[in-house]
Amino acid sequence: MAVRESLAYSKDLITGKLKEITKYKPEGYPMRGVFSVELFDASTGKKTYEAKSENRITPVYANAAYLDAFCGRILNNSVDNVITNANGNTDNPCRCMLLTDGNVPEDLYDYWTFGNIIGYADLWTTYSGSDNLRGTINQSETTFIDNLQVNSKLIQSKTRHFVVDFPTNAANGTFSSIYLMGGAKTSFSAYYPGYYNLYTKIYLTLGGGTANAICIDDNNIYNYATTTSGSTTLYVIDKRTYMQKDNIVLPFPVYAMEYDKINETFWVALSSGAFKKYDKNFNLLNSYSKTSPYTLSGISDICVTDAYILISYRGASQNGTSNRAAITVYNKSDGIYNKTIDVASFTYSYISLSRLKAKGKIFVKVGDSSGTVVVLNESDLSVMSSNAGNIGSFTNSATFENYNYYLRWDDDTQLFIRINTTTGILYVSYLVPAFAHTLLASPVTKTSTNTMKIQYDLTVDYVYPLDMPAH
Repeated sequence: MAVRESLAYSKDLITGKLKEITKYKPEGYPMRGVFSVELFDASTGKKTYEAKSENRITPVYANAAYLDAFCGRILNNSVDNVITNANGNTDNPCRCMLLTDGNVPEDLYDYWTFGNIIGYADLWTTYSGSDNLRGTINQSETTFIDNLQVNSKLIQSKTRHFVVDFPTNAANGTFSSIYLMGGAKTSFSAYYPGYYNLYTKIYLTLGGGTANAICIDDNNIYNYATTTSGSTTLYVIDKRTYMQKDNIVLPFPVYAMEYDKINETFWVALSSGAFKKYDKNFNLLNSYSKTSPYTLSGISDICVTDAYILISYRGASQNGTSNRAAITVYNKSDGIYNKTIDVASFTYSYISLSRLKAKGKIFVKVGDSSGTVVVLNESDLSVMSSNAGNIGSFTNSATFENYNYYLRWDDDTQLFIRINTTTGILYVSYLVPAFAHTLLASPVTKTSTNTMKIQYDLTVDYVYPLDMPAH
């Protein structure tokens, strides 16, 4: 793929310190976007800092950019009622701007959005409240430019110039990444960024069963019931063909189960907090006792990495701190207790653990009313980010913080398998990627003494389908 150079920079206008980096962007894309950030002294109005960086745009959006409907949904919300409605929905990939402290490289094929939320803004609706994260679209400065270019053929180029203002109280902190993405909920409240939106690919079961937990190995999806004493029946589905297979009846009860691809073993957590290791034919290899200092009211999930065994608890308590969601960590080599990670206040349902091996992360979804999502660094299990509240959805009508969903990420297929623990409905779901992501040349720090203006120029070329360039 041919590439071109793109210069990103950050400049402190008080000290004169300048940092520049050269990025390499693919040629032939029918759309491109550039973010610029400006900080101002709130008392004098003087600009003190500026940064500019071209973003990456996810190919699935760029490939479709020449379509009239898609172009309209991104760039223009005032053509007619159809386009207005389209831009009101969470599906619109340019609904929200999100600032995070995630210091992650720009990757065209990265599904994930990483980092703690520092600030955000709805690009279609103004805001004048006191939210300490939220900025507002500046509609008087936001423009829509319709250009015609002649280069042997007539090509229509449209540029949407977004301008977002953050007052002194909003988006204070240090951010490294800026994302553009859809909204988190329905068209009536889509202004929250859709941090981890999921889109259903297929329903594997239509509910009515008793199974409410998931395990995935090299070939199959296993779902089973998490009863008080554990379940002995595994319901088996081929993870590539989605065909139902014969059930497996285990010689032992299981409350939570995880497959270790490296050693081809199953790790099973029991309702007591003890755990066991089995070979791929479910023959017992080792047994380990619960040695966590936490008391607990229920096991929720188990996750296996190269070095650790993680078991999540509901209603855990220790040293007078009660009703917590916690993760106990054991050394994989010997089963000895390592530490406990305190995740959130009491949760009524599941704390799902998913290993994102390719990213070196552990994704923790807590079934609480705040929508807590924690991302751990796999190497040392330090917390990379912890976000709560309206940060994603499963569909346009089901909010991400729903108590009733249990998740597993499958690195092989790059899909989420999720189950509604109340209805038993089992889904295969895509993780909807952010439309765009830029990593700034240097992190930007905003304080309460600053106002901030972020501008985004998104240009889409209308390319006739038969003239679509290779990319």
